[in-house]
Parts: sequence; C-alpha cells; structure tokens
Amino acid sequence: LILGLVVLCLGLGAFIAIGAVASLKGVSPVELFQDEPSATATGEAPSAPEEKPGTPGAAPPTWKEKPPAPEEGVENPVVFVARKVGPSVVQVKLFLPETQRAPRQYIGGGSGVIYRGDGYILTNEHVVGKQIQGVNPIITVVLVSGEELEAEVVGADRLTDLAMLKIDKVGLPAAEFTSTESLQIGDLAVAIGSPFGLEATVTQGVISALHRQEYIEGRVYYDLIQTDAAINPGNSGGALSNSKGQVIGINTAILSPTGVDAGLGFAISSDVVMGIADQL
Repeated sequence: LILGLVVLCLGLGAFIAIGAVASLKGVSPVELFQDEPSATATGEAPSAPEEKPGTPGAAPPTWKEKPPAPEEGVENPVVFVARKVGPSVVQVKLFLPETQRAPRQYIGGGSGVIYRGDGYILTNEHVVGKQIQGVNPIITVVLVSGEELEAEVVGADRLTDLAMLKIDKVGLPAAEFTSTESLQIGDLAVAIGSPFGLEATVTQGVISALHRQEYIEGRVYYDLIQTDAAINPGNSGGALSNSKGQVIGINTAILSPTGVDAGLGFAISSDVVMGIADQL
C-alpha cells in the first residue's frame, strides 16, 4: 500500500511538472513531446532571432552592397580606353643617318601622344633630346595606321623631361588631357605605348600613389603618378589614362633592379604636362 502511494505521488508530481513546462512554452502537454523539424531534414538551418544593429551580439553592418552584375553589352573599361586613346598614341623611332660607310641605323625610340591635330606630338625629352656619337639622330613617328613620318623637335625642357615633336600631317586624333585633381589611389590606370618597340601595347593597373618625387637617372621628377600598370623601356612618352579615356600622365620612368617592369612605374602628371606643353 505504501509503495502504491509513493508511485501515485511521483506520477502526480511528474504530471504537474510537465504541465508547468508546457504552460511556460505556450503549448499543450501533448505538443511538448512532438519532434521539431531539424536542419538536416528540411535542408535549412533554423532562423536566428532578429537583432537590431548596435545591440550586443548583432552582426556587423555591411560596408557595401554587392555590386550588380555587368549589364549585357557594357564594354570592358580597358577596351573602351584602348579604343579611345590608342589612335592618339604613336611610336617614336630614332636612327643614325646614313653615311658613306653605313646605312641608316635604328638606335632606339619610345612613344608619343598626339597633343594637337595639326601634327604636334608630346614625348619625353630623354627619348629625343640626346645626340648619338655627336650626331643628332633622325626621328620618325609611326601612326596607328602604320604610316611613318619624319619629325623634328620643336621644343624640349630637360627639367620636366618633356619635348614636343612636329610632323607634317593634319587631321590627327588628338588625345584628351584632364587634371589629376579628382584621381584617387586605386583608380584604374591604363598605359599605352611601344615597349621594346611593340607598338600600341596596352597594359592595365591602378593608381598606386600620387605626387611622388623621385630621383631617377640623374633627374629629379616632381608630381609623379605611380602605377603598377606594366611600363617598360619604350613606353616612355606614351599615355597613362583613366577609365574615361582621358590622359592623366605621360609615362616616363620605372624603378627596377632589372631594368624592366617591377610594378613601380611613374608618369608625369597631366597638370605638369598641360602647364608646359604650350610653351614648348
């Protein structure tokens, strides 16, 4: 009899406890024992409780929305720049004149940017401003069409390392120059020129730094744009452009232990270029 009373008391206690738990959860005692769907069964994890930003345990706010996918037909910005700026960039060649003992000899060159449609072309002074064996070299310019024309130096400034060439040709596609005031580190940078004589070569990178001052090969350069767009010997005098196809600098120099691109290229700022070009 005593054992029966103990069992009855325990059963009543358990029933009362189950009822209390069910009441706290807002369900019936029967529902308390039904299985809940698991993440494995449904294929979805249980939803986390909604939290407001700034409350303890809340997820950090998203810095930027995921960029939309490119729209169909939208052109790659580098392709756009190449098409817009490419026709305004020329190859510059230097030759020793023909003598009785030797034919005309190619000795090097660089690149240039058409500044005015009536035949004025910007390049670097170090490309065209030196004598070879005491002789002024013959300078030619190769247009994007492949036409090669003889050029003369009509102005040069060693301090800024800029020079102006003139060819007998009109109707040329002049490049659009713009100020660098709105440039930001990380912006797209596209270099166009003739590295190692390979005309119309296009490389891309970013603006790595602005307003650099560097001492390179006996010259002090001011207000340089630094870029990791590949620049090599022969790029000197070519264009560095932004994503809008506007020239923001004249490619001029590199820092490299090997003499070829190491991701440290420099261009003379277009603000410097526009300040001196009309005086050359």
